[in-house]
Amino acid sequence: MDMSLNSLLVILVGMAGYLVFPWAEQNLLVLLELKSQDLSKEQLQYLGPVKAAFQIQRNIDEHMEHVEFKSRAPYNFAIVTEHFSSEANSLKYGDHLQKLNSLKV
Repeated sequence: MDMSLNSLLVILVGMAGYLVFPWAEQNLLVLLELKSQDLSKEQLQYLGPVKAAFQIQRNIDEHMEHVEFKSRAPYNFAIVTEHFSSEANSLKYGDHLQKLNSLKV
């Protein structure tokens, strides 16, 4: 009886964890080069379904002598998007970003 009670407890905890823990998401990490050095709340809203936004201070490769970092695009922001249910939706989002005037494309 004690063994079946332990087994039942493990099954219940597993089911609760399955319901409570987040499901896998399909988010995008997008590197941006903005014309301005700051991102206002209005600009952030125009970007669409953004989960998080980060300002990039400098390229991590700058301290390496053997890496040519000056030829890379000078990204100054990175965003993580909300979940996209399909690849088609994420491609539409990319098209939306390319149409924005505040971005250098």
